[in-house]
Amino acid sequence: MKRILLLSHGSFAQGAKDAATMLLGESDVLDCLGLYGDIEAFRAELRERLNVLKDSEQIIVMADLRVGSPYSSALTMLDEMGLMQKSVVISGFNLALVFSWR
Repeated sequence: MKRILLLSHGSFAQGAKDAATMLLGESDVLDCLGLYGDIEAFRAELRERLNVLKDSEQIIVMADLRVGSPYSSALTMLDEMGLMQKSVVISGFNLALVFSWR
């Protein structure tokens, strides 16, 4: 099964997940994580989330900004964990894009 992980600065990813859930219903395909200032805590939580997703058929990571810490942290960790071959990393996501991958 493919899994989607939304990443953002602040609560943008959570808001997108909440809106998707409201419109499409509850799903175990979609998860989210926001960066609230403590980059080390964010990276630790991101590593935990990716460990949960590592056995998925495909991992789709959507980040808010291409030059941001959530995006670059995801790329680094996916590479370190050997998950790049089955991952797609997208920057600049919006709700319509989330719908198209779900």
